[in-house]
Amino acid sequence: MTGAGDDVFVWADLEGLELLGPLADRLRAALQSGQPLVIDLSEAGEPGAAAMQLLIAAARSGDAFVLRNPSRAFVDGCSALGLFAALMAMPLEALP
Repeated sequence: MTGAGDDVFVWADLEGLELLGPLADRLRAALQSGQPLVIDLSEAGEPGAAAMQLLIAAARSGDAFVLRNPSRAFVDGCSALGLFAALMAMPLEALP
């Protein structure tokens, strides 16, 4: 479980290709530090295939992140990409 002092990346702050660089940098730093990055998906829209590929690669590399509160649009977008099972295999956290 993650806590109040966690490093949080808010997916809704960036969209499309402009999301990839900052997300990759933060995931790389999380892997190096051993402290998982919390990715807040509560306001996220549908993910692009490149962003999902980045998350899948990071998930295979280690405990780099936790997905927090995926929005309905994010989940539906993963389903549309055929990646719902991949999403469900990632570390997820829902807040009450």
